[in-house]
Amino acid sequence: VKAFFAGDNNVYAAETAVATEFKILRADAIIKGVTDGETYKVTYRDAGWTLSQILTDLSASHNESALELVVGGEGRDFATYKFTDVIADGYAVSIHLGESNNYNAATVNVKITINPAKVVITNLAISGWTYDPSNQNAKTPTCNATFTDSDRTITYVYADAIDGEYTSTVPTNAGTYYVKAIATALSSNVEGAESDPISFTI
Repeated sequence: VKAFFAGDNNVYAAETAVATEFKILRADAIIKGVTDGETYKVTYRDAGWTLSQILTDLSASHNESALELVVGGEGRDFATYKFTDVIADGYAVSIHLGESNNYNAATVNVKITINPAKVVITNLAISGWTYDPSNQNAKTPTCNATFTDSDRTITYVYADAIDGEYTSTVPTNAGTYYVKAIATALSSNVEGAESDPISFTI
C-alpha cells in the first residue's frame, strides 16, 4: 500500500516513495455440529449407520473446501461410508476441512462405536402331527429371524410344559408340547435371543 496526498494551493501533491506490504490473514475454519473428542454410538446395521446420518447437523463455516472423512487413515466417501463391524475400541474418525485461499484447515477427531444388535425372532410356527412309532410324521418348526447365518444360528428346543425344561429332543409320544426358537450369536455384531414358546399337539 502507498500513501498519496493530492496537494492543494499551498502544497504539492506527494506519495510515499516505498510501498508498504500488508497481509490479510486466513480465518480459522470451523466444523459445526460435532465436538472434538466426542463418541457417537450406533447399532449394528441400523438405518443410521453412515456417518452423514449420525452427524446430521455437520456443516462447515465456509464452502471453499470440502469436508473429508478419514477412518483409520483411509479416505472414505463422507456420505456413504459404512462402519461394518462391531469392534472393541470403536472407529477413530477424523473429519477434515482443507486449507483454502481464505481459511486455515480444521480437523475434528471423534469416535464411532457400534453396539451389537439383538436378533429379533418372529413368526415361530409348527404343525402338530399324528403319533407314529418311528416318529416319521414329526414336523420341523419354522421362524423368521433378523440377520444372516454368518451372524447367528437358529435352533429349536422342546418341553412338555410351557415353563418346563427345554431340550433339543423332539417329542415322540402323543400329548401337548411347547417349542421355542433360540438364536445364538456367531459374531460380536449381534446378541442372541429366544422366542416365546408356542404349543403343538401330537
